[in-house]
Amino acid sequence: MHRLIRPLVVALSTTAMFVGSLSAGASSLAPVAVLKGPSYQFSAVTSVASDARHVWVTNTGANTVTEFSAVSGLVEHVFKSKKFGFQGPTRVVDDGTHVWVVNGEGNSVTEISATTSRLVAVFKGAAYKLKGTSEVVSNGTDVWILNQHGSALSELNASTGSFLKTEKVGNGINRAFVMTIDARHLWLGGNGVNAVSELDASSGSFVRLMKGSAYRLNGVNAVASDGRHLWVANARSNSVTEISASTGKFVALIKGARYGFDIITSLVTNGTEVLATNLSTAANLGYSVTEFSATTGSLLRLFKGARYGFNQPDAAALGTNSENHAWIANIGNATVTELTLH
Repeated sequence: MHRLIRPLVVALSTTAMFVGSLSAGASSLAPVAVLKGPSYQFSAVTSVASDARHVWVTNTGANTVTEFSAVSGLVEHVFKSKKFGFQGPTRVVDDGTHVWVVNGEGNSVTEISATTSRLVAVFKGAAYKLKGTSEVVSNGTDVWILNQHGSALSELNASTGSFLKTEKVGNGINRAFVMTIDARHLWLGGNGVNAVSELDASSGSFVRLMKGSAYRLNGVNAVASDGRHLWVANARSNSVTEISASTGKFVALIKGARYGFDIITSLVTNGTEVLATNLSTAANLGYSVTEFSATTGSLLRLFKGARYGFNQPDAAALGTNSENHAWIANIGNATVTELTLH
């Protein structure tokens, strides 16, 4: 699953501002805002998504979704469960036109307009064959929903919301754990089998299975793609596998103490940078976020320390290349950390 420059102006008394330093490869300070307080109504934040204008956060504990400005950080809306059909909202994605929210306890998906912030539809019921929904991805054309506790996929047309198909995950992965999408590829990660399956993003047809020692996969825990590269987080070996999106061939294994990888919980990219959130079990490391180059894999920055407000960082979102902002969802203390990169 994102992030990072603009002048940061926070006008809310409920928002704490911190300025912190970078631990690697930095020539200047990185402004940091830790967003919190009653106006945001954050509660067990489990997912975050962004486009050029808005940031969306799922509040699983309150059955709400918070929208705030990507420019000012000011709250724009807090969407309530009754109207929007939220029941345990756990994942949110923004494809620039549509915002899709997975309701893990409601076996449903809510669609919101990314431009007007109005409810478009709540997809549920036998017609959509949604049950045990856990993940959703969209490339603006195709929407894929992981359901039946990771064993099946449902596809929707992003423009019309019409149901297209449901199919078994299969092809070497009985239950998918994570997934990502680009214009042509849909990728499914299976933790138990240390494998990643590639499907056609439009048809859902199987393309290839990537597994085994050649890919250095070890505890697949997150995936991200920009259309050229696929990155796979390995929770057990604290590393990231890079794979060519076009050929499916192994490119590199990104690892080493300087990256600070420690139980990677999410990956996100904007095509220039890749961010990894680290849950970290080692007391001397603490929670952190790693930024590395999407082109070379070289470390750009390692954000760590109390000043960043990280507390069980579980998800991240990236702005576009021109904006250079990142937002980190901290499920441990119901806050969102904003980072300005470069």
